Amino acid sequence: MRINIFNKKLNNPHLLIVFLFLLYNCFEVNRKLIKARTHNVNEVGLKVGYSTGSHFIAAFKKKYVTTPKKYLQSS
Repeated sequence: MRINIFNKKLNNPHLLIVFLFLLYNCFEVNRKLIKARTHNVNEVGLKVGYSTGSHFIAAFKKKYVTTPKKYLQSS
């Protein structure tokens, strides 16, 4: 889907709620995979659809205000 069409669809409040719900659940899966320590951070990012580990780390940091590595060290 093209980005501009996707953005137009997200202007619909109902679709935005569904998108945010899916995004939240995706981050919960990420957090659980990292905490389980069965996969490294890059593998987790690739499993959930990020093209590179750095994109995943940036998104994780934006959501949880810490990097995955620091999250593991604190838990």
